[in-house]
Amino acid sequence: MSNSEENRSPEESTDQKFSHAAEDLGFKLESMADERNRPVGALILPFMARPIVSVERPTSAPQPGIGDEEAIKAVIQAWETAAPNAESVLNTWDAYGSEPVIGLAPGFLAPIDRNVVLQAVESDKFKEQEQKHPFFNPRRVTIDGLSIVFAGPTLAHVSYRFEEEFTNGEVFASNSFAALMKNPKGQWKVTLFSKRLWFIDLQPVTLNDQP
Repeated sequence: MSNSEENRSPEESTDQKFSHAAEDLGFKLESMADERNRPVGALILPFMARPIVSVERPTSAPQPGIGDEEAIKAVIQAWETAAPNAESVLNTWDAYGSEPVIGLAPGFLAPIDRNVVLQAVESDKFKEQEQKHPFFNPRRVTIDGLSIVFAGPTLAHVSYRFEEEFTNGEVFASNSFAALMKNPKGQWKVTLFSKRLWFIDLQPVTLNDQP
């Protein structure tokens, strides 16, 4: 029995057992892995053990900058509560949306620009639906369960529950999702927006319409 065997504790870890076994064979083990990496496999060579597969330990999620979460919440609140008229909608679009924004709804996935929004708000169908479901002024909108996931310092994914009450007592509700990017000026802009839209017709921008 070798000296290393005599001095071993029955509670030693697998790594310790592995190291002692190598010593018995006359090998010297030397870690070549960065402390941030987790070795998954090792190749045994005289006087050295090298990791053959190394996986970086998961890091924490990207951290938002100071004020980013509050800024994003403000964007979503303004985006969802614009007064239902062309001027207010376009002002909100210019302030908080990219150009275009990708629209996502059942049976609909396409870029939407301010001209598409203007045509939709001024359409006969929108006016018809507004008569059937008249808005409060200001609108009665509730945003619940808002969750922000940062995918980087300038990219955020936002999910929430949207509800709006109308003067006739009806309530429209939808689970919503938005992707936002932070531009070089430090402004968060909506780049993708998803909601079940029942009261508005959006005709998507076609590729031929793009500059």
